[in-house]
This record gives sequence, structure tokens and C-alpha cells, in this order.
Amino acid sequence: MSRYFLSFIVSGVLYSALIVSLLFAVNNDEEKVCHKKMEHINKVAVSLIAQQAHAQKMPTPKKEVKKKTEPKKIVQKPKPKPIVKEIVKKEPIEKPKEVVKEVVEQEIVQEVVQEEVVDNQEMQRQMQQMMVLKEKELERFTQYLIKKINENKHYPMTARRREIEGDVDVKFVVMADGEVMGIEVLEGKRIFRKPTYRAIKDSFPVDVSNTVLEFPHEFQIKLVYQLVK
Repeated sequence: MSRYFLSFIVSGVLYSALIVSLLFAVNNDEEKVCHKKMEHINKVAVSLIAQQAHAQKMPTPKKEVKKKTEPKKIVQKPKPKPIVKEIVKKEPIEKPKEVVKEVVEQEIVQEVVQEEVVDNQEMQRQMQQMMVLKEKELERFTQYLIKKINENKHYPMTARRREIEGDVDVKFVVMADGEVMGIEVLEGKRIFRKPTYRAIKDSFPVDVSNTVLEFPHEFQIKLVYQLVK
């Protein structure tokens, strides 16, 4: 019985010691937490005090006072006065008579020159027309002479038997009275020369009154000797 009692007492002491140690540990922890909280509070308080002191040292910014701007006065500029030009009547300057005479003479000379130019142009145009007309008339009159000479041309019997053919170039001068002079055979077979000369002599005189050609005038023609088969 005493043994159980002793074990009970020992266990009670041990439990008591354990409880006391636990309480001590808890109190110690609470003290540490409180101590930490106090340090934190002190630090926060110190920082707040320092910020307040710094704020008191900083100068407060002055508010800018806006100055009232007065409206600008509009100054009207004076209108410029219109410039009035004085109209001065210029009296006509009379030219001396000699100058007027020279001007008139120059105008007359210019008119004469222009008329001469027009006349020259008209003359050149008429000359060109006359040349064209003469060329046409020369061709017409030449064909007229060839036709008349061919009508008086005789084919030589010897050339006909031998069946000889050929051309004869001949020139001659037609006079103002329609007669012929200076007959000359330029080229052709000998057998056709005398018949050609005789045919030309027999074909003149001719009528030259209906032509614009000037006489005496030289003509050069070709006569053809060809057998008709």
C-alpha cells in the first residue's frame, strides 16, 4: 500500500513539474511575443514621429495666384486715303512738215514695192501657165506634122521587095510663113533617107496661124517605115 502511495506521489510530482515547466514555457513565449510587439510598436511610432518632423521641415508649396488678364484693346488703324491721280491732258505734238513728208514718201514707196511684188507674182504665174500651154501646143503641132508627113511618105519598092523596115530620125525648121528649111537626116538606113526628104518637102507649107508657138521653130521627129502584113 505504501508502495502504491509512493508511486502516486512521485507521478504527481512529475506531473506537477511538467505542468510548471509547460506554464513557464508558455509565459516565456508570451513575453517574447509581447516584447516583439512592443518593439514593432516603438519602431512604428518612431517612424511616424520622424515623418511628422520631416513634414514640418518641408516648406508648404505656395499657391500660384492667377493674375487677371485684361482684354486687349483693339486699335483701329486709320484707313489710307485714296491716291487721286491727276489726269494731265497731253497736247498732241505737231510733227514738222519735213517729217510728215518723209513718212508719206515712205508709205508711197512701200505701196509701190508691194504692188511690184504682186505684179511679179502674177507675171510668174502667167509665165508658168504660158509655158505649160506652149509645151502642150508643141506636142500637138509635132503630132500634126508627123501625121501630114506620113500621108506624103512612100515606101521604097526595093525595101518593100527585100522586106526592109526601119526608123529615120530627122530635123527641120518651120518658118513663120509655114515653109520648111534645113532638112537633115540624123539617123536611119540609107534606103529610107531620100523618101523621107521628099515626104517632108511635099508636106509643106503648113498653116501656123492657129498656134501659139513662135516661128521659126526647129522640130525633130521620127518616121517609121514598117510593112503592113
